[in-house]
Amino acid sequence: MRLNENGVELAVGTDGSCYKNGERNAQAGAGLYINDTDERNAAVRVPARFKQSNQTAEIAAIILAAQSVDERTRLVIESDSKTTLDALTKQAEVNEDTGYIAVQNGDLLRMAVGNLRARKAHVVFKWVKGHNGHPRNEGADRLAAQGAEKEQPTAQWKMEPPEQLRLSGAKIMSMSQSLAYKEIRQRKGKAVAQRRNTKANIERIVEDVQRVCNYAPSDEAIWRALEGKHVTQECKQFLWKVTHQAFRIGDYWLRDGMPDELKTRAKCRICDKIEDMDHILLECESEERTLAWKLTRNLWTSTGERWIEPNWGVVVGSPCVTFRNQQGQRMSLVEARWTILMTETAYFIWKMRCERVIKLEGARFAEQEVKRRWRSTINGRLRMDRWVTSRKQTKRSLSPSELEGVWKPLLASADELPMDWTRNVGVLVGMRHDA
Repeated sequence: MRLNENGVELAVGTDGSCYKNGERNAQAGAGLYINDTDERNAAVRVPARFKQSNQTAEIAAIILAAQSVDERTRLVIESDSKTTLDALTKQAEVNEDTGYIAVQNGDLLRMAVGNLRARKAHVVFKWVKGHNGHPRNEGADRLAAQGAEKEQPTAQWKMEPPEQLRLSGAKIMSMSQSLAYKEIRQRKGKAVAQRRNTKANIERIVEDVQRVCNYAPSDEAIWRALEGKHVTQECKQFLWKVTHQAFRIGDYWLRDGMPDELKTRAKCRICDKIEDMDHILLECESEERTLAWKLTRNLWTSTGERWIEPNWGVVVGSPCVTFRNQQGQRMSLVEARWTILMTETAYFIWKMRCERVIKLEGARFAEQEVKRRWRSTINGRLRMDRWVTSRKQTKRSLSPSELEGVWKPLLASADELPMDWTRNVGVLVGMRHDA
């Protein structure tokens, strides 16, 4: 677009806000603020076709600014989102060359770049520190919150740039096998409907978590949580298969055409009921299930935290469970502790059940055996976390302070431990035997 400036410069504040961010019923709003009396000030709800999040709202606010101010006016956009500003400046060329493949909120960023290029005057981006008394930033923040609270999205808001500025595709020279594979996966993922059983299990997680925590996580938030750093690789695979109902248990053995000798596998040998995952984890009278949850409860309540009775969502969706203090702030260390104990115990019950049914041919475990092996499992997880912390720090490793916050309330003789117990794996550390 050829420059045709009118000699006027205007500074505007943009901001995004999201009510119930990360939840199914999230609402995102964009705010544009110039001054108290300017008629171009705006508070809009982000259209429902876009993901409702703080990040999408930040990008939408910049699109709003590009469309609301005379295209010949030199525009200074003030934002407190470094992520958005970097995506529209430093990363813009690379993102365009690669067709925004695997770029978060790529569709919105593409629209933002197109709308900015449609202007006939220079656009300047300026980062300002959020919640620091900056008038335009504070004004945009208020308007963004108002936009997020609107009952209906702004349906008539046309965010697309002019036709000639709608770029599509990627440069062949910028493509790699990895990017091509991601694009193919993404397109196929949109074309394939979610499996019926998977959808039903996700709904159960949402309902149970909402009932306990007054929080309804989105599907994306659930899958992201199940991949979190507090869930071991083995537990991730287990939870993934449980959610997709991929194990050959229960009704699987009652399908049409199944030989009669195999149909007997459908029922629990102890309870004589259909042995689905609900039964295995939550209902069976086996020693491994009843004792494992008893031991978990005793260990958890010894920290003084509220115990939540296990149900489908609380166990399978344990990484989504939230705990808050009296001020309403989330307690991340308590949530991490819950995730660890729930996932390790659920996977422990499954492994013990498989050993009892397959290897031992139905012979039941002794109580002392179950207790010994459960404690060994939890102590083993503690040893692994300490070993990872003692090595080079990565995104998925715990910091020493985080490790201490998660595990110390569960340890025997915690007050007698040396200062470096989180990094010094030579120090013997074990769980309390409160059960």
